[in-house]
Amino acid sequence: MILKYDEWQDTNGKWHCGDCRALSKMSNAWWKPARLLNMELTDYIKMMKETYNANIKATKSFNVILFSWDKQADMRKFKNFINRKARETGYHSC
Repeated sequence: MILKYDEWQDTNGKWHCGDCRALSKMSNAWWKPARLLNMELTDYIKMMKETYNANIKATKSFNVILFSWDKQADMRKFKNFINRKARETGYHSC
């Protein structure tokens, strides 16, 4: 199954995107786009903040990192980019 991000808005008005089709198989793991882009995780997090204006929350151990956006347009810029890259490379979500 090729990685495909969908979008949603939470009750606080923040925007999110992810591949939720096979959550038990980690289809929405935060690090999957970094692997797709062949990036170090620290560089990926930096890109999310600087290029896509993502809000970032992480657990102390950084096992889980959550990205959200204040603006739908910023989230869609990332979502459309990652979906295009996944299609181009045939990257599987699980």
